[in-house]
This record gives sequence, structure tokens and C-alpha cells, in this order.
Amino acid sequence: MKLYHICQYCNQYYHIEQTDDGVDGAFEVRGVCEDCARQHGLSGQMILHTRYH
Repeated sequence: MKLYHICQYCNQYYHIEQTDDGVDGAFEVRGVCEDCARQHGLSGQMILHTRYH
């Protein structure tokens, strides 16, 4: 399964990782990339929303 980390502000992928759990598919994780976190004053905070595809 692939995990796609997508910034909720700029909608760009900021991290993609592959898991070795044997499950097919993709999982979208909404969060905030480092650049947008700095711009919006969110440094050190992590907001995640997930959706399975």
C-alpha cells in the first residue's frame, strides 16, 4: 500500500511512502507541508485527515 501525504493548503504531495503490509491500494493523508506550515504559523502542529482509495 502507498501512503500519499498531501498538503491541505497547496494540494501538493510532500511525502510518499510504501508500506510492506501486503495490502493493495493507496491511502491519502491530508496534512500540512513544511512551507505552508511556516507561512500559516503552524510550525510544530500536525493536522491529518485520512481517506482510503
